[in-house]
Amino acid sequence: MNKRILEKFFNNKASEAEVQKVLEWFDTQKLNPQKIQSLEELWDQIDESDFVSHNPEQILRNIHQEIDTSDAKQNVAEKKPVKTLHQQGQSLLIWGSVAAILIVVGIFSFRGAGDWQPGKEKEQITKIAEMGQKKMLTLADGTEIHLNAGSSITFPEQFSVKKREVVLSGEAFFKVKEDSARPFIVQTKNLSTTVLGTSFNVRSYDNDQQSDVSLVTGKLKVQPSDTTREATSYVLAPGEAVVLDKRNNTLEQTRFDTGIRLGWTEGVLVFENAGKDEIITRIERWYGVTIKVENREKSVDQQWKYRGIFKDESLEDVLKGISYVKNFTYQIENQTVTITF
Repeated sequence: MNKRILEKFFNNKASEAEVQKVLEWFDTQKLNPQKIQSLEELWDQIDESDFVSHNPEQILRNIHQEIDTSDAKQNVAEKKPVKTLHQQGQSLLIWGSVAAILIVVGIFSFRGAGDWQPGKEKEQITKIAEMGQKKMLTLADGTEIHLNAGSSITFPEQFSVKKREVVLSGEAFFKVKEDSARPFIVQTKNLSTTVLGTSFNVRSYDNDQQSDVSLVTGKLKVQPSDTTREATSYVLAPGEAVVLDKRNNTLEQTRFDTGIRLGWTEGVLVFENAGKDEIITRIERWYGVTIKVENREKSVDQQWKYRGIFKDESLEDVLKGISYVKNFTYQIENQTVTITF
């Protein structure tokens, strides 16, 4: 079905042949008013280049006029005040097709033209967890997201009928509401993660040397975000992760410790063989402070593979614990920390 013909039909400009073609098309589709998703998919199948602008009230008036004209022609031709069974069957066919048309028009009127009009962008929403903060949010589909400090996530106000896609910068833990018809996709600068219904963690800070995706429950697929080049995709099972080393652009599938990887969701700051720069960066994010380092060259000779776990600890307690092992002094003044080696 060509959308230009539908547009002429809705605007009462269609020929008799075109009117019949529209009604027969809706009849052959066997549209089920209870299956909204199938109706939306049917609309998408029509040639998108032939855009139909519509006014639901005007469409209804035009359809009534088409029916009245059709009935009048039949009665004049037959010269009978009472319809025959054949005529009644035609009217029922028309009304059934009209109902299907109104359902399709109504769906897109209530859902908003942004779901299907070409060239019109959906409204995007961005949520930010500032440095020193964490944020919990629930999306329209029921998916729960725990956003770590220094992170942001962008998503449409209303997901499309084919997929649920969000864009993440930083780190977040997802508990995705299952929907077998609409995969949930997390796009980051380097990785693309696709799931149906599961829980997993994505870490992708711009300044970090690594990005990773860690699966807790369910199943997911991870692949590089750069679709211009051929790349291997990874299907993960619970307890598995994919780690991207940005320095050499390599991906590795491995297993992970849930307590270490997801400790942040429970207020636990975990360092596992962490280097000096990693420790400084993570403390800045966690507590929302700026760290200045004096006599940095004196720390070069130290072997920074620090391991430590801090549960709901203050900034001073964390610095005190690390300084005891790594031999430095510190000073906290408002939101600035000065470390001296």
